[in-house]
Amino acid sequence: MKNKIISFTLFMFLILLLMGACSTIGSNENILDLGQTPGIDCIPGEKGDSRMFGDTFLRHLGDKEIRITEVSLIKPDNLALAEAFMLKLEPNEALVGFGDWPPNNEDSFPLPKEWENRIQAKGAKIQPGEEWNLVFVLTSNASVTSSSKGIKIVYKDSDGKKYVQETLIQYAITSRTCSEVLEENSMN
Repeated sequence: MKNKIISFTLFMFLILLLMGACSTIGSNENILDLGQTPGIDCIPGEKGDSRMFGDTFLRHLGDKEIRITEVSLIKPDNLALAEAFMLKLEPNEALVGFGDWPPNNEDSFPLPKEWENRIQAKGAKIQPGEEWNLVFVLTSNASVTSSSKGIKIVYKDSDGKKYVQETLIQYAITSRTCSEVLEENSMN
């Protein structure tokens, strides 16, 4: 009987230890509001072209400083993440949006006032309540369509707790029409 109690106690200790280790690996809680609904962002382009995807609004909902440790593509198919950065927007400014990389500052679609003060997303520290425009530069490596199922963002709070969050938006650069890509994906 004594051996069964010791075995059960040891078993419970190992379960609790494993649960504690798993809780530090990642969290299901999302401290970042990415302000999005599922969909596909598609931009025309050829193999070797880089395009800017700037429709992600990031808001820190937590109460501790966080630091982004990784930004990566989810299941990329001939698509590469060339750059990920963040910038502040003035109260009446729209998100950066989509376009060529590097962008040109046209009067019909001017760049935000804080464009020159943008920061790299990896390593960025974000304070509670802060709002940013998260922008990705993606490069096509396909002759027809390159894509990704989304972007994964890994970050830690000031206590060292790790979070993993994924965008709900898929990304594509294509030499076909984007309506063809959207139609093809709606059948999947």
